Amino acid sequence: MTQAITGQLETTAGQVEGTASEIAGNMNRLLIDLQPLLKDFQGPAGKTFQGVQIDVERQLKIIVDSLNEVARGVRESGKEFDVEDSKAVEELKKTMPDSTIIDAL
Repeated sequence: MTQAITGQLETTAGQVEGTASEIAGNMNRLLIDLQPLLKDFQGPAGKTFQGVQIDVERQLKIIVDSLNEVARGVRESGKEFDVEDSKAVEELKKTMPDSTIIDAL
């Protein structure tokens, strides 16, 4: 049971990292696709366009960093769960001489 939950948490962490990577890739492609439009903006409009682009890049980094932090947290919670669950099993084994039931859990 512990390995199943730990494995699920590891899978979830990987999915979160994959989502972060996908979002970053899509946004970077969008920014690259928008770049040719910059030449069409003159004066203040061009500066505004560049400012928005910089802000989007900054916000994208925050989103990706946050998702990666979530993934790290999920992965660490899986490790912690595994350790705590093992400790609980050991405590139960101390109180129950016949550990076949505990082993089945």
